[in-house]
Formats: sequence, structure tokens, C-alpha cells
Amino acid sequence: MLLEIDHVTKSFDGMTAVSDLSLSFDEGELHCIIGPNGSGKTTLFNLITGYFPLTSGRIRFEGKTISNLPAHKICRLGICRKFQNPNIFEDLSVEDNIRVAIISEHKIKDLLKKQDMKEADTQIEDILDTIQLTEKRKLGAASLSHGEKQWLEIGMVLSKMPHIVLLDEPTAGLTSMETSKTSELIRNISKRTTCIVIEHDLDFIRSLNCKITVLNRGKFLAEGSYNEIAANKEVRDVYLGDEI
Repeated sequence: MLLEIDHVTKSFDGMTAVSDLSLSFDEGELHCIIGPNGSGKTTLFNLITGYFPLTSGRIRFEGKTISNLPAHKICRLGICRKFQNPNIFEDLSVEDNIRVAIISEHKIKDLLKKQDMKEADTQIEDILDTIQLTEKRKLGAASLSHGEKQWLEIGMVLSKMPHIVLLDEPTAGLTSMETSKTSELIRNISKRTTCIVIEHDLDFIRSLNCKITVLNRGKFLAEGSYNEIAANKEVRDVYLGDEI
């Protein structure tokens, strides 16, 4: 297992947001987490990435316990997160946003070496191609559409060469065309790294064609394929209703 959530609980002043939750994620897996508001999805991401300390339980990455490590150390290990709202440098060009993200992972003196500069340029080209923004590389990031800003931030996350990418509602506010392209992008990314996605858009979730975990009130409710989850009566009762 690449990442293991082992009987994890998180409480806030007597309120339990995540309760005795155990999950596991394989290397190279694409995995979607769904559930009603308040089910603990974002809290789980905050626990994995070190933004919140655990109340109890353990989180292991590559077999080693990372519970309660600082967020920056967890990121350095290769667990990187994209938040729901795009967090980019709008005054910089598309290309320079990615360059800044790469620089943040290196010492300046190393980047002054010709070989390292060449490697950084190659990495930028690869990322721009992956997020399909090569033709807009010189444009200011502020001029991008909302969807393109989301893809740019995903590119900035990829610049850290992560082992796991956590995506929190990557289609929020996107057009149907942008949502379709985001699905394609995430499926392509999952060929090179593990992706864990929080989402509410059921059509988008179906398009990912991956394992789905359902949370409810901070607890594990169900897990399976899209068709298995859609046919689960308990999931329908607490979350899906008649949407599928």
C-alpha cells in the first residue's frame, strides 16, 4: 500500500469530523471520495497533508508513519494537494507560474547550473503539454478562464513530481467542456502518479471510471465501482437520492 489511513479519528471541541476511519490507496491508483457535506472529506485531506493533527490513529506513507508531521515535510515526501479554489500568481505568465513552483523545490544555487536549468526547462515543457496550455504559456495567468486556472495549478502541483496528488473538487465552477477536459487530464495524470479526488459532480465521477469511497458523518459507508455505488441503497438514502 502506498498510503494507509489506519483507524483515524479527528475531533474538534467534542465534535467528531472523522471517526475511526480506515482506508488504503495503491501506487498508481485513481480513487474518488464522495459523500454529503460534512462527511469528513476535506478534513481527511487536511489530516493526510498535515494541516490538522490527528486525535487518534495513524497515517502511513510507503510503510512509514507520517501522522502529525508538519505540512511542508509531508509535501516534501511527495504528497501534494490542490485546493478547491485556484491558487496561482495572476501577475505572472503561465510559464512563470510553473517555473516558480519548480524553483520552490530547489536551491537557487542549483538552478544556476546549466544542467539543472535545462532540466527545469524540459520539465516546464512537459507540464505545459500535459495541462494543454502550451499555446498560452506567455499569457498572464489572470487572463485564463476559471478552468484553465485550475489546470495551471494542477501543473504547479505536478512540478513537485509528487507520488500522490490530492484534488479537492477540481470541477467546481467549470463549464461542461472544461469538466470533460479536466476528466481527461486527471486520467492522464493517474498514469504517472496516484490521484485521490474529492468531488460532487456525478457525471464527472462516472467519467473517471475508478474506485469510489463514500463517507458519511466522518465514517466509511461504502466502496466500489460507480455502478456498485449507484446501486447501493444506503448510499442512495444518505447521499445520492434519485440523482442516478
